[in-house]
Parts: sequence; structure tokens; C-alpha cells
Amino acid sequence: MFGLFYGLWQWLFSKTEYRLLILGLDNAGKTTFLEQLKNQFTPQGGMALDKITPTVGLNIGRIELSGCKVLVWDLGGQVNLRKIWDKYYSETHAVCFVIDSADPDRFDEVKATFTGLMENSALGDVPIMICANKRDKETSIPSQQLVVRLGIEAMIKQTSQGSRPPHYRNPASRAEPLRVYRPFDTTALSGEGMRDGITWVVEYLKANS
Repeated sequence: MFGLFYGLWQWLFSKTEYRLLILGLDNAGKTTFLEQLKNQFTPQGGMALDKITPTVGLNIGRIELSGCKVLVWDLGGQVNLRKIWDKYYSETHAVCFVIDSADPDRFDEVKATFTGLMENSALGDVPIMICANKRDKETSIPSQQLVVRLGIEAMIKQTSQGSRPPHYRNPASRAEPLRVYRPFDTTALSGEGMRDGITWVVEYLKANS
């Protein structure tokens, strides 16, 4: 009898949990992005933004949005740390790729890193949120121009309607991934644009799981 009631309780009150992987070059604003998510979506908030230091390894956060739990992994973006990114691909439901939109000197490096990420079959066909971050800076460029610079404009147009759901629970489906990409303009320091991006990720996963 206890098992019956416990099962009913789980069905009524348990929440779906998704896993979001935050990736990008060092100094793109990934950890600030994570801590700002905590500020926006958790009662306790995040770390003081002026206390943030470069990530060595992994930062973890949990938020709740639209009736779902989201476990967020923030991985270091230094060259030597990018080697561990693929260890997390098979476990994630979505990726947030953060780009410093005000640092054109590193756009070629961003493009090479993003291309390598997309070519890794272990990532499967999870949805990709592309954040043109630091939009508050004078030298920044908007997300729509940024995706052209990265050479992924065609990918975004092809999947803009999100017509195919992410089959992240079926490893066999990773053979020919077709991902959904969506660009956003964000400023992690102020939180601008972040709610729209994370809401899109969660609502997309809810609609297609």
C-alpha cells in the first residue's frame, strides 16, 4: 500500500529534470551566465558577480523553470579544458554556447571551436542555444550577424521551425543528427536576454520529449 501511495506521490509532485551544458571560449561570460541564471530562477541567488574567477573544471547550478528542474553544467573554456567537453555530451539535453560578441579577434577561434563541437557525433541532435553575449559593449555585434560570421546561418534557417524533436534518449538516433539552433542577444552581467533563451530551451524540450 505504501508503494502505491509513494508511486502516486511521485507521479503528482516529481518534476522533470533536464541537463544544460554551458560551453564557449574562456572569458566569454559562461560562469557569469550561470550565476545570473541562479539570480533569476532560485530563491538563494548566485555568487556575487564581482567575485567570479575563471572556471577550472566544472561549476554546477540548479534552477527551476516552467515546472521543470534544470541542472546546469558550466565547463571551463581554456584550450586545455575543452578536451573534457565531450565527456558530458551524451548526458546533456541541450547546449548553451556563449560567445563574447565584442571580441572579433577571437571569432575565428570561436568558429573553429563551434564547428568541432557540432561535428562530434556524441552530442547527438540536442537543441543549441547560441548566445551573443556582452551586448552591452560598444564593439559587440548582434546575434544574427554573429551566426553569419560563424558560418552557421544556413543551419539555423534549416531548423528554425524546430520540426524534428531531439532524440536524446535514443543513442541509435545520433548517427545522423539534425539539430535545432536558436541565436539570442544576451548580457550576462545584467541578465538581459537570458530569460528568453533559457525559456526557449526548456519549452522546446518539454514539447519534444
